[in-house]
Parts: sequence; C-alpha cells; structure tokens
Amino acid sequence: QTGTRISLARDAAKAVLDTLAWRDQAGIVLFNSAVVGTYNPVQMTDSNRDLLKAYIDANIVAGGGTTFFDPLMTALGMMSTPTTGSCMNVVLFLTDGIATFTGSDYDTVSSEADSKAAVIFSYALGSGK
Repeated sequence: QTGTRISLARDAAKAVLDTLAWRDQAGIVLFNSAVVGTYNPVQMTDSNRDLLKAYIDANIVAGGGTTFFDPLMTALGMMSTPTTGSCMNVVLFLTDGIATFTGSDYDTVSSEADSKAAVIFSYALGSGK
C-alpha cells in the first residue's frame, strides 16, 4: 500500500473498527510527543463506529515527536478489569514513529496491562524515515 505514514495510520485504525462487532467496545488515544486526544470507549454500534471514524479523520494528523509510555498508560487507564472469561482487553498500538522505551517503562506498562488482563499488540507503520 502506498501513502504517507499518517494516512496509513488513519486507514489502519478505521480498518480495525470495521472488524469489531456489537459486543465490542473501542476507544482512541491520539499521541505524538504527548497524549493529544482521547475518545473514551463506546459500544460498537454502527453509529458509534461512524463517530469514531469521523474522529479519526478529523484528529489523526502528522506533527510532533513520538512517545510510547504515556499513550499506553492512558489506553490501559481507560479499561476496566474484565469480569468474565469471555472478555478481553486489547490495545492495538499503531505508531509511525520511533521513541525511547526503557526497561522501567516496559515493566510499568506490563504491570498495568497484567492488572487489566490486557494484551498489547503493536504495529509500526512506514519505513522509519
């Protein structure tokens, strides 16, 4: 696929929303060198899917640097601990940048993810240039 990394991020985020069913919830954390916006998790109805896609189109823009720690902690903070075995908390972390992420950062994020029974999937977009 061709395009800028930011357009790839927009397209990827909207494609993920298209995979979600009515029983799922989705929220968004936007970031560059800091968290710059959030959309709290909502039930995945057709109308909420459209609202999230509109939010993505209007708010995912290129600019700033890249941080990993704060957006991951913000995303995990938006979650509740699942109360049934059929629920999963998942973070799909899309980034088009490179950031420092220390061992201590990893330990903190990992501990928070464990406390929320969350799995983190990370996706790097673009060639790194």
